[in-house]
Amino acid sequence: MVPKMASSVTSSSLEALI
Repeated sequence: MVPKMASSVTSSSLEALI
């Protein structure tokens, strides 16, 4: 199960790192 929320959080984290 891959909830869309998890994807959103991961995307935000990646953008924060960059």
